[in-house]
Amino acid sequence: MNNKQREQIPEKKVFEEAIVPEYEQPYEIPSNWAWTKVGRLSTIIRGVSYKKHQVTNYLSDEDAFIIRGGNVQDGHLVNKADNVYVSRELVKEEQFVKQGDVVIVSSTGSSKVIGKPALITKTEPAISFGAFLTMLRPNQAVDPNYFGLFFLSHLYKERIVSLAKGSNINNIKKDHLEGLNIPLPNISEQTRIAQKVERLFRKIEEANRLIDQVEKTFDFRRAALLDKAFQGKLTREWRQEYLAVGTTDDWIEEINLLGKGEQTKKKKEAVFADLSDVPFDIPVGWKWIKFQDLVKEMKLGLVKSSKEQSSQAQHLYLKMNNITNRGELDLIKTTRVDLEEDKLDGFKLEEGDFLFNTRNSSELVGKSAIYDIKSEEPVLFNNNILRIRFHHGINSRLINYYFNSFTGKAMLNTLKSSTTNVAAIYAKNLNKMIIPIPPQEEQGKIVGIIDRIVEHEKQVSMCTYQQQNLDALKQSILNKAFRGELGTTSE
Repeated sequence: MNNKQREQIPEKKVFEEAIVPEYEQPYEIPSNWAWTKVGRLSTIIRGVSYKKHQVTNYLSDEDAFIIRGGNVQDGHLVNKADNVYVSRELVKEEQFVKQGDVVIVSSTGSSKVIGKPALITKTEPAISFGAFLTMLRPNQAVDPNYFGLFFLSHLYKERIVSLAKGSNINNIKKDHLEGLNIPLPNISEQTRIAQKVERLFRKIEEANRLIDQVEKTFDFRRAALLDKAFQGKLTREWRQEYLAVGTTDDWIEEINLLGKGEQTKKKKEAVFADLSDVPFDIPVGWKWIKFQDLVKEMKLGLVKSSKEQSSQAQHLYLKMNNITNRGELDLIKTTRVDLEEDKLDGFKLEEGDFLFNTRNSSELVGKSAIYDIKSEEPVLFNNNILRIRFHHGINSRLINYYFNSFTGKAMLNTLKSSTTNVAAIYAKNLNKMIIPIPPQEEQGKIVGIIDRIVEHEKQVSMCTYQQQNLDALKQSILNKAFRGELGTTSE
């Protein structure tokens, strides 16, 4: 039905029948609009009931795809690996979805999922929906696109969540849906509003797509660039210009001179890694060195139970959640603990300390970061974190970058010891890891190059923040749309 045909509907009669008492109206709308009920604008249809043995996991010519709660995301239908199909004989004609329909999750144990909508954008002859979902089919009194947008608004979401609360499960009843208040302009205005909202949404979706693309590719490009850094490719030209910067052998000799007697001999014997184990070639003047031979001091953090942690305690207490997957500290969520004055020196952090997460889930264990916070108060660390201080001449930031490269992560993955719920990388295994070490001056050059990349990454993180703002912008647009404030009246 086109707009001209729709406008032939006696709107005055629809409006007169649709009026909601003033005390039920959520807010003021333009004088030529009316508050009505969703039940006056749609037919409400319950989903298909079926038994377990009637389900298949593939689609044949005789079957229909059944929408379930997991297929409803962000206002759209999505395919899932566990899609289900049933014989079309189980589906009534009215239960096949049509363009303009709105399918919502009407029964679930999750308050976050209840009421989630999917707007049907085209008629599909072989798609229906399950019994835990409900479909609303708009009638001739409303533009279907305008009607669908209502179910993406906070006006709908907030009301339906409050109505749906049950004792053990969240349920949306038919009368809940029928009784929802919706602001209604005339058909032409509805269409103009829907078209403008959809134009604005397309621009927002394009911005979201670009942000997602940047986010998805940045981590990959960053890790790949770190691998190049540790193969000497980022500083190749620099090495050619500064030939007399020394070699890693100079550092080894310096460390040996700091040792005494047998300790010096052991250091000389242990410091070179077995070259048969190295993953790639490194420039002349660099050395593969075992992690244990870079380390001056290694210590596990302070044990404090959850009862001993609070925001009111004296000292900041870093935990494994404060180390990100990108090799940085995140202090958005922190806690505090108390500790006797005479024990502080043993557990406080110093600028440049290398922090390594030794126990976590299998996916997260092995995270690392550099403590780079200037703080006048002592900052302590948890017993799932290993504090590592390196010998003079070893740049801790360089080591952290290596741990976050493709090669570094792959090596760490081989060192994991796992149980059912927890994985660990113990110090004795970490010590076996081999690291490509350039001369001291080149270490600083590499870190400087990578630091500039990390600065760019922070700009990418701002894109993620902007993405959250874009989502809020959608709601702002919908809020204005359903208040008659989008400026469409004269269009």
